[in-house]
Amino acid sequence: MTGIQFVTDEKGRKVAVQIDLKKHRALWEDIEDVLVSQSRRHEKRIPFQKVKAELIKSGKLPSSVGWEERSTAAVRQRFQRGASTG
Repeated sequence: MTGIQFVTDEKGRKVAVQIDLKKHRALWEDIEDVLVSQSRRHEKRIPFQKVKAELIKSGKLPSSVGWEERSTAAVRQRFQRGASTG
């Protein structure tokens, strides 16, 4: 694969990699996402409903009832239209 070079030790074992970010930025972002996810796996989790309530309280999320249902319905309609045309 062009744009990726492995650094090996004296026994020929791969010990590092150099990635050309101009060619493989998306690959690096995926690797970085995995590393961040792994580093956070033991962190305390916050339930979705608590996060949602805090966002509504702070005004960062609309408090209108049913926005999730409308969102889900819109996705369902788009999917059904796509399925009926394919």
